[in-house]
Amino acid sequence: MEITEKELDLIDRYLSDALSDSDKIYFAELENDLDFKSALKQRKDLVEGIHAQGREILKAEFKSWVIDSGKRKKYFTISWSFAAAVAALLIGFFYFNSSPHLDLSKYDSPFVDIISEQKRTIQNDQSPYAELMKAYNAKDWGLAANELTNFYRENPDEIHVLMYAGIASYHNEMYEESIVLFKELNNKSKDSTSNEVAEWFLILSYIQEDQFEMAKDLLRDLSKTNHYKKDQALQLLKELN
Repeated sequence: MEITEKELDLIDRYLSDALSDSDKIYFAELENDLDFKSALKQRKDLVEGIHAQGREILKAEFKSWVIDSGKRKKYFTISWSFAAAVAALLIGFFYFNSSPHLDLSKYDSPFVDIISEQKRTIQNDQSPYAELMKAYNAKDWGLAANELTNFYRENPDEIHVLMYAGIASYHNEMYEESIVLFKELNNKSKDSTSNEVAEWFLILSYIQEDQFEMAKDLLRDLSKTNHYKKDQALQLLKELN
């Protein structure tokens, strides 16, 4: 088959463990094709070569890209997306041993929405918070971060909203913003649940921003308390060390 940019991008996502459900179906359809298998092997060898030999491999591979189908040779210019991925891998090669590489997905589950339910129970009708929290509950993090933060800025006494604004910002990869929001919450809130959630996500935000020493200091303090994330804090501290 003719290997196009579409197939090369698919291979890149496969090697990055970032295949979507539709990608997985398409990949399964192609994986027995000889040309596709050859292209996959070439890409995989390049990635492994970068980790093994670093910059010299990268220079050589950028000069030409050859896939031998058994019948003819096909020459490809490396896609910009793959070039960016290779560059990122090269950078990773040089700092791999000095920076922690963590999967935080097991630590950062969003906190459940409790304000909508509480308000409906107290007022015996639907509160404005139910509408406000729709984007959060749908995990539309960009919209939720914007709406919740704006609501809080317009209603600074609604401190309970600040926690959810911070979590939405975190999951939208707005880590600098989440740090600001969680610090503000801890300074203003007297609610122990909100404070503990804010402390935890502040630590995760620091890690995402590569502020590892800040995160470790907070984890050490947290692990000495009865914090609801104490066990996870101890585990995360081990991973950071």
